[in-house]
Amino acid sequence: MKKIILIPFFVGLLLANNALALSIPKKSKYDSRVLTDTYNAKDVTRIYAKNGYTTFLKLEKNERVTNIASGFNDGWDFKDRENFVFIKTIAYVFKI
Repeated sequence: MKKIILIPFFVGLLLANNALALSIPKKSKYDSRVLTDTYNAKDVTRIYAKNGYTTFLKLEKNERVTNIASGFNDGWDFKDRENFVFIKTIAYVFKI
């Protein structure tokens, strides 16, 4: 009876693990502000941004961005140059 109970538990655990495919970049051992991650098409990568700073992503030399989109265009500024993507937050003032 215990085997029957454990099998659905482990199957549920495996399915939950695949649904939460968040990849958190690792800090450099030389500079904690520099984070690296390896691309995986099935992952979502967390990108950190802060007001007053520009975050940039460096792609492989042969990679280029073909489309940039945001769900909140008034809050983000995106620029792409060769194999780099620059992301900057824009202060948003809510008007009533």
